[in-house]
Amino acid sequence: VKIYYYPGLWQKVKYLFRPSKAHRELVLATRIREKGIPTIVPEKVRNVREWGLLKESAVFAEYLPDCMNLEEALIRKGVADGWLKKQVVREYGKLARLIHDQGVYQDDFDPNNILFQKKADSTFQLYFVDFERTRIVRQFSLPRRIHSLAKLNRMGRHLSRTDQMRFLHAYLGPRATRRERREWISGIRREEDQVRLRDQRRAAHLVLVVDASAS
Repeated sequence: VKIYYYPGLWQKVKYLFRPSKAHRELVLATRIREKGIPTIVPEKVRNVREWGLLKESAVFAEYLPDCMNLEEALIRKGVADGWLKKQVVREYGKLARLIHDQGVYQDDFDPNNILFQKKADSTFQLYFVDFERTRIVRQFSLPRRIHSLAKLNRMGRHLSRTDQMRFLHAYLGPRATRRERREWISGIRREEDQVRLRDQRRAAHLVLVVDASAS
């Protein structure tokens, strides 16, 4: 179950004229599944209103056993088997490429939004989840791909350099030349520096806002 809240009068009034966040997630998950991307489609949506204004909405999805988010699996040592970890990293790279090829843009694209399920026969499945800040675009341009991978690399920087390269090789595919890989690596590193600067500016702005409100 995932619950969305709508604090403040403006949030409540705004959703008089548009579908709830929960309904939007249901629609997006359905479209993404239709594109061949493994995900979990919510089974139902519930909206709670008070005096006609939206107070909260919730999505109810199928329960999947033996799951954890990919950050926990790869970075916090949820997957201890070295061979299995290599396979997971490769599949993660292939899934990221599929997501981008299908025009799915997630603002916070990182391992926290990928669900890892280990199955009884020692196989596994990855699911793309969390669509609150996701949209489908007509064309996923090269700069947008670089930006998305830079944000992902910032979040997954605790992975070893070998695993990062394993991910990129799987993302680019076997036909990518060594020169093309080097160009992608340079582009991701440059964009990652810009992403970090933006993060620092946003963090500083939030501190100023909090300090101003406290005073």
